[in-house]
Formats: sequence, structure tokens, C-alpha cells
Amino acid sequence: MNRSLLALHRWLGLPAGMFLLFIGLSGSLLVYSNSLERWLNPTLYTIEPQGNRLSLDSVYNIVYRKYSADFKSCSMDVPASAREVYEFTFTKPRENYYTRNLYIVDVHPYTGEILREGFCDDISTSFIHWLMYFHNSFHLGKIGMLIVTLVSMTIFLSMITGLLIYGKNIFNVLMFRIPLKWKSGQHLYRSIHLYIGVWSLLMNIVIFFTGFWMMKATLNPNTWKLEVQQQTFRTPVSLDSCLVKCTEILPGFIPDFVSIPLIKNDPIEIDGNMANSSQLMRGDASYVILDAQNGNVIEAVDITKTKFPKNLTAAFWQLHIGNYGGDIIKILYVIGGLMPGVLFLSGFVLWWKRSVDT
Repeated sequence: MNRSLLALHRWLGLPAGMFLLFIGLSGSLLVYSNSLERWLNPTLYTIEPQGNRLSLDSVYNIVYRKYSADFKSCSMDVPASAREVYEFTFTKPRENYYTRNLYIVDVHPYTGEILREGFCDDISTSFIHWLMYFHNSFHLGKIGMLIVTLVSMTIFLSMITGLLIYGKNIFNVLMFRIPLKWKSGQHLYRSIHLYIGVWSLLMNIVIFFTGFWMMKATLNPNTWKLEVQQQTFRTPVSLDSCLVKCTEILPGFIPDFVSIPLIKNDPIEIDGNMANSSQLMRGDASYVILDAQNGNVIEAVDITKTKFPKNLTAAFWQLHIGNYGGDIIKILYVIGGLMPGVLFLSGFVLWWKRSVDT
């Protein structure tokens, strides 16, 4: 039984290991994505006020006229303060399976000037946006997203088999009762592999399971349909009025993200957080969906009033990125994100030495 589990554990972990190195390293950096983005591009987030701030409708008119003809959808991050840009993300139709054309446009909130624009697969546009889409697709479009999904699933299963193999040693490892054998290379690597695996087990199970869950749509054949550019649609509804309506329907709602349709019959969706929600429920888990033709509310969800399991799955984004417990949790996530790569390297050394010896 143990031999079979060990073989399964090895062949689950080794093939996915190289991808794991890149996913773990990029994920560790993305734990501080907001801070890094502001540090790398301070002029976009420290704009001096110049009279009245432009309305969302006014800014959207600017970007719609200039960019909408070439894209199928548009979204906007609601600025966290009056000194931040309006950031729009445009998505091109899926013309193939190996590219994912996302185009960001940052607009000055007082003058309407375009301060930054470019595709996310161009690192010169924005390192953080480039890194984010590398993390979830390796810049290989739908194929890359499928690879990330399968790697997450494979590593999750590898951790489960590792738990079954080394389960009896977990307590001893946690109590540091298993010594590191410095004089024996293979035993040293095995001990390192065991200690890192046990101490990072729970966090990595959470990270990779939630990652797989959020990417599982790539396993649905319906999401692989190729698309063509359709005639664009300009919603007649005021986006500013929609934001106000959301806060009236859901008292305490703080809008954070707006999905704006460019195709007729698609709705407007506004995601955000409730002021009284816990940190785990602050991953834009509450939302309001409105008819883009007339602004009527189609659905409104206050995550604080939803029941299991919907409220659990709503927490998956926060659990995945570690944005729920301050810097201590984030530091643990940074370290935890690097551990799977170390596990792959130590596991590879064990496999290689075993192969050489036999």
C-alpha cells in the first residue's frame, strides 16, 4: 500500500513541479500586489485634486468612444480614493486558445487624460498585471488556464497522498522529534522534504484547492467556444446612478468593481463588500446585477445574509490570496507560496538519487 502511494505521490508531484515553481513564486509576489502596484506606479495613485472629479459616466464615455469597437467586454475598478485613476480593463473576443487579450486603460480622474494603456501580456504596461495573468495562465490563453487548473488539482492530490504516507510522522515533525541527518545526503533531503511538507501542508491544501475551485470553469467544454467581434452596445443607463442604486438596495454596500456590457443583452454587474462583513467575506462577494437597458435590478446578494455553502465559496478568493488577517498572515502566505517549489526541488533530488542508486 505504502509503495503504491509513494509511487503515486511521486508521479503526481514531479510532472507538475516546474509549473509549481512559477506558480508559487508569482503567487508569493502577488500577496502584496496592491502595495507593489502603488510602489511601482506612484503617479497613478497620488494624483493631486483639480476641482471636481469627473463622473464615472463622463470617463466611460471617453474610453467607450476610443476603445469599444475592438473589444467584447469592459470592467472598471472603483477607485479607493479621490487621488487614484479610473482603471478600465477591456477584453477581446477569444479568437484562439493560446492568447488572452486583456487591455488596461488608466484615466486621470480630473482631466480625462489617458495616463497608461496597453495589453497585460506586455510587461512594460504593468509588471503586476503581467504577473497576475502569468500566474493564472502563463500568458498562454485558455490552454494556460487549463494547465494551471490541472497543476492545482494534481498538487492537491499529491498533498493528500503525502498526508497518507507520512501521516503517522506528522506529530513528531511538529514537535521536532525527527532529527535532520546531516551526514547522509538522501536522508537529509528526505527530512527536509518531510518537515517542509508537514509544516506547509494545511496552508498549501487551502491555496491549491481554492485555486483549483476558482479555475474549474476551464473544465467546462462550453467555455472553450471561440468568439467573433460583435457590434458593440453602449448602455443608455447611467453608471453613476447604478452605483447609487446599489447602496440604496444594500445598505452598507461598498462598490469595488463594475462589469460594463459591450454586447447587447448582457447585464451590468457591480461587485463589492458589505461594511459589516468579516475579512473573509471581503473578496467582492456581495453584488448587484442590473439590466443594462433600463437599470432595473435583476439580483442583489448580501453575502452576510447568505447560507452555507455559498458563503464558504465566497471566501475562497480571500483564502487563496491571504488578504484577511494583516501582515502576519500575508508573510505566512509569501513563505507558504514558496514552499511547494522547495518541495518539488527536494522531491526531485530524492527521485534523482534513488534513480542513480538503482
